[in-house]
Amino acid sequence: MSPGEVLSVGTETEKRMDKSPVAKEERPRDDLPMISIKSSVGSSLSSALARFRAQSSSQGASAIDESKPLMCVNRSCGKSQSEASDQDSCVHHPGYPIFHEGMKYWSCCQHKTSDFDQFLKQNGCAKGDHKWANAKEAAKIMS
Repeated sequence: MSPGEVLSVGTETEKRMDKSPVAKEERPRDDLPMISIKSSVGSSLSSALARFRAQSSSQGASAIDESKPLMCVNRSCGKSQSEASDQDSCVHHPGYPIFHEGMKYWSCCQHKTSDFDQFLKQNGCAKGDHKWANAKEAAKIMS
């Protein structure tokens, strides 16, 4: 280091503060018309999407077997049409599952547990009719 040289010591934040402020762009007014932004998909993403669609359509056709029995889509019923007759009432939870501070319970009956397996095994608190659906329909309903 030479006698006339100055050594600057400080954090990165202090060094950035020495610079002049960046000019901010003004926000557009609310009354201006909206402008559509043109979206573009890169070639690598396009080819990946094409492969994904081809793979999922080939798996989708073979993954769902229409010969399987219909399943009840009511929460926590889980019976198939072959297991239950239409005279059997469906014992299910009409509420929603709640996971709060380590506890698991249904909004309809409030029977709390901390064990997930026990939560899944809880018997329903309401009786009603079964709602039968095949695997394809059940996937749509559950998602």
